[in-house]
Amino acid sequence: MNPYDRLKRQATKVQLAMVAITVLAVLLAFLLAGFSGALAALIGGTINIVSVFVYSRLARVDPRHSAQQALNRHLLAEAGKVGVSLLGLLVCFFVRGVHLPALLLAFIASLLAYWIALIFYKN
Repeated sequence: MNPYDRLKRQATKVQLAMVAITVLAVLLAFLLAGFSGALAALIGGTINIVSVFVYSRLARVDPRHSAQQALNRHLLAEAGKVGVSLLGLLVCFFVRGVHLPALLLAFIASLLAYWIALIFYKN
């Protein structure tokens, strides 16, 4: 399996873990804060899911690339992921009526799911 296929497979597993954690956060927020909390939790988790999707698309590594080119692709992908996350959170802070605690907790939960899935996922 080439490195790009491995990356796509790993990104899919990571995103599925993030979706599962986001769904749990949405259900918990609905029970604790009602519909507005559930919607905010959905937005918070989705920000991370979209940013990881951006990373997976930008980090495409061709086996013919040098190590420096591969590193540059991953640095670009990481910058894109951080930029999308920050932009999404920034937009939410200026929207009135967003339940910020639910949004931030779902964001953090999906971020933890991202790192846990990366640590425990093995090809």
